[in-house]
Amino acid sequence: MNTFETLGDILKLFDPETRPDLFGPRKRGSTTTAGLESLDPNKALDEIEDGGPGYYPACRYFRLWAPELNGRVGAVRFGDLTDEQAARLALRHVPEHGPELYLDQTTDAATMPQTDIITIILGPGKDGALVPYTWHPGTPLAPFDGTAPLADVGVKLHNG
Repeated sequence: MNTFETLGDILKLFDPETRPDLFGPRKRGSTTTAGLESLDPNKALDEIEDGGPGYYPACRYFRLWAPELNGRVGAVRFGDLTDEQAARLALRHVPEHGPELYLDQTTDAATMPQTDIITIILGPGKDGALVPYTWHPGTPLAPFDGTAPLADVGVKLHNG
């Protein structure tokens, strides 16, 4: 099993030609003001191994402390919605990953909490080797695919 102790260990797997979307700041859903490539590659990582809702056994999840990215969380647990937010709840199908819950309001109208934590997700590629799947501010949330209790499912805070 590959050992990843620093951000640099993981960044070696990132390829701007095959996944240009993983470079630069996050601009949809959860956001940042800069990308992972702007960080010190010697930053220590913590592997998340608790197997909570939304975790896929074939993937590996890493937590990175990165307040300098100015992360904003664009999704919360369904169970954490206020009554006002629940009144704007909607459902849509996203071709890349299936159904998703979101609040029917613009990005500008959404209150997106700040976070100092970034999650990096690696998973098996076509040949079985680990490849970067995605990264985002905040902690992983369960998808709306029937595998997790509804209270743990992620709800996007806006319709963008």
